[in-house]
Amino acid sequence: MDIAIYSVVIPLLAGIYFIRYNNIIIRVMLGLAVWGIISECMSSYTANKGITNYWISHIFVILEYCFLAAAYYYTFAGRLKKVVLYSLPVFLAFSVLNLFIFNTIEGINSYGRVLESVFLIVFAIAYFNKRFLLLDKQSLEHDPMFLLSAGVIFYFAGNVTAYSLFEQLLKESYDLARICLVFVFLTNIFFYCVQALVIYRAARS
Repeated sequence: MDIAIYSVVIPLLAGIYFIRYNNIIIRVMLGLAVWGIISECMSSYTANKGITNYWISHIFVILEYCFLAAAYYYTFAGRLKKVVLYSLPVFLAFSVLNLFIFNTIEGINSYGRVLESVFLIVFAIAYFNKRFLLLDKQSLEHDPMFLLSAGVIFYFAGNVTAYSLFEQLLKESYDLARICLVFVFLTNIFFYCVQALVIYRAARS
């Protein structure tokens, strides 16, 4: 699934091209893309060397959550802004516990991904609620955070399902587990494309 790995280049190039626009969403998405390509390179290198690389997913999820939470932090105001801020130490504390107690450093970070997905889907729904109260269709069509929130719900809902099933499927059948991973790869491609479109909309907004 090389295309799933190389697809991270799409938001990276979009972010570099539009970085001249002074927009915090573009900078956050570019940071996420840079971290994505670093983690993909690390995963590819360790896999080729035959080194266990499950630990990368633990670090990746933490930083991925920080970048996406930052996008909502700079978008929200008042109580919602505080909720996003307070979620960071909660997620970090859980990730540390997960690293040593639940999934451990040698296991797939399924619990961390589930919590990340739940938090971000809640933020996305909160953003939808906020935007729909305005009932401004024209502004929604040019709103980068509206697009990001839609992508977050689809991507993380799929991911939370896939990762919650993966370890059980791996015990049942290797082929079923591979199908689960193919689904994850496809959702990754989708979300990288969404990130690029978010950058484009942010530059045009």
